[in-house]
Amino acid sequence: MGFLEQQEPELTQAAGGEAGASDALPSFERMRTGALADSAFDIADAYVIAAYTRCVHFQKQLEEQQPQLVELFSSRYLELTQEAADKTKKSSPEIEALDAMDEHERMAYTRDLFAFGLENWFKEHNSCFVLQEDS
Repeated sequence: MGFLEQQEPELTQAAGGEAGASDALPSFERMRTGALADSAFDIADAYVIAAYTRCVHFQKQLEEQQPQLVELFSSRYLELTQEAADKTKKSSPEIEALDAMDEHERMAYTRDLFAFGLENWFKEHNSCFVLQEDS
């Protein structure tokens, strides 16, 4: 069972296509011309904000529940960056920047990279962020 399934089993089951899951979605009002009404955009904005808030909440939970992930990412990132630099035998701006940092700065930098990657992962793997085609 994945992290998202552990956190919200009901929602991930509903997102998997269970019957009745689409009944909970709102239908957007349209004007006589067929264009979406302003209220439809308000609803869409609320869904985007709620989905992003949920994503950030899960990101924070994951970082708190499994702090070793940041350390593993940091050490592996630095190893792979150094290996890539050794293979090319050229100095890259990334290596120069990492060499100029002390251990605390390096950890803060890789923690930010991890948070950015984690946020992108949630956006790509969360069904709330995927456009649904009308059937």
